[in-house]
Amino acid sequence: MRDVLFAGSEQLPAVLAAAVGRADPDLAPFAALLTALTEVGDLVADDHAAERRAIVQASPELQERGLTKFAAVTSALAAALEQRGAEAATAALLAPVGTAIFRAAFDRWAQQPERATLADRIRETAAELAANMQPAAPPSGHRSRLAAGRAT
Repeated sequence: MRDVLFAGSEQLPAVLAAAVGRADPDLAPFAALLTALTEVGDLVADDHAAERRAIVQASPELQERGLTKFAAVTSALAAALEQRGAEAATAALLAPVGTAIFRAAFDRWAQQPERATLADRIRETAAELAANMQPAAPPSGHRSRLAAGRAT
C-alpha cells in the first residue's frame, strides 16, 4: 500500500524545475518560483495526501526519506532558477525558501483539503512569510552598532 501512496513522488524535483523553466521569463526569480509551486501544487494534491502525511509523521524512516526528497527538490529549484538567469547566490537563497513554503503549505492543506486548494495554501504561506519578514524598526534615537561603527 505504501508504494502506491508514494508512487511518483520521486518525480517532484524534475516537475518543479520544469515549472520554474516554463514560468513567464519576465518574472523575477521569486515570482517564477511561486508560480511554479502553485502550478505543481494542484497537480500533486490528491485524495491520498492526508493519508500520506499521517504515514510519514508516524515513521522516522519516512521522515528521513522526506528530508532527502526535499533536498533534491531544493537542488532542482536552485538549478532551474540559475537556468532562468538568476545569480547562483540568489538561486541558493531562494530555493530552500521555496521548498519551505511548499512543505508548510502542503502540511496546512493536508489538514483541511476541503477548505482550499494547495495552490491557495502556497499563496497564503508565501504571503505570511512576506508579512513576517518586515524589518523591525529600531527604537527612536537608537543607532545600530553597524551604523555607529561606520560613523567612526
